[in-house]
Amino acid sequence: MKRSKAINIATPRILRLVGLGLATLSILTVTTVHADIYRCDDTPGVITLSNIQKDKNCKKMVLPPVEKRARMDASSAASAKSSDAANSKEAKNKSNYENAQGERKRIIQEELVLEQDRLDAINAKIANLNSPSNKSANKAKELAALQKKQSLHQGNIELLQKELKK
Repeated sequence: MKRSKAINIATPRILRLVGLGLATLSILTVTTVHADIYRCDDTPGVITLSNIQKDKNCKKMVLPPVEKRARMDASSAASAKSSDAANSKEAKNKSNYENAQGERKRIIQEELVLEQDRLDAINAKIANLNSPSNKSANKAKELAALQKKQSLHQGNIELLQKELKK
């Protein structure tokens, strides 16, 4: 009788340990559920995903295994971070480019004003030389030199205006 008493005491402990072991094992065991997924393009701009093929427009999707998707998600997250950094760098470069373009335009406009002032000064000198009161001996040489400068400044002004239009 003592022997049966010992078995009765040990049996609940063993059952508890076995139950605890099975519960732990069931928690630690990961089960994968498999289901077919169908993509249905019923109306333009509307995509329906379903586990049932509703009509002929529904096509079975082929998805990679769960393990591969986890790796792909991790790599796409890393590439998203790098693309965000690239987009930020691109925006910064664009901003720098726009600043440089603005500075370039300002410099060309300043140069255009200077060239126009130089042309006005040359035109005034030409007008002075052509006045009847001026009877200089070197009038023809001075006039030829001034007309050459006038042509040069007019060409510069045309080029600067062309650059501003770009």
